[in-house]
Amino acid sequence: MNLLKEITCCYITLAVIWSIYQGIRGIIEHRFYAKNNNMNQFEKIFILYIHDFAFRFICTMAGFFSLYVCYALQIHQTFRNFPLAHLH
Repeated sequence: MNLLKEITCCYITLAVIWSIYQGIRGIIEHRFYAKNNNMNQFEKIFILYIHDFAFRFICTMAGFFSLYVCYALQIHQTFRNFPLAHLH
């Protein structure tokens, strides 16, 4: 079972779009809460914004991938336990 070849384009698109949304949401939260910070714009971008965007993007993508792996393993296990699976 090769999981990466079985992932549909719609699922990947949804995962990427939602991950980008979560990353942008993190940047907006930092912009809202870091107004009273004494950092200059360059420091804010590299210390706060890029880190939070990458963290949220990677964690959301990992969540989508783990959800897909659980789904694929459940389908594989269900098919294997099907009474006529040995005839295949």
